[in-house]
Amino acid sequence: MVILIANAGVISGTSMLMLKVTDTLVQNGHLGDHWELLSLLAVLIIWTGDTQLQFLNMAIKMYDQLEVIPIY
Repeated sequence: MVILIANAGVISGTSMLMLKVTDTLVQNGHLGDHWELLSLLAVLIIWTGDTQLQFLNMAIKMYDQLEVIPIY
């Protein structure tokens, strides 16, 4: 159970880091200069969000929700 939850947590942290990079690029006005990077980040954010939910759903299916959510 802990491995599934740890994987979901690490992937969530990675997703938040990519969201912060995207936000910084947009706020600094570099949106037009780095559109390839922004496209790649958008794809990776969607992929990590989906993967995070898959790990969390697997943990909830295998174990009780009252155990999984507080640990996550």
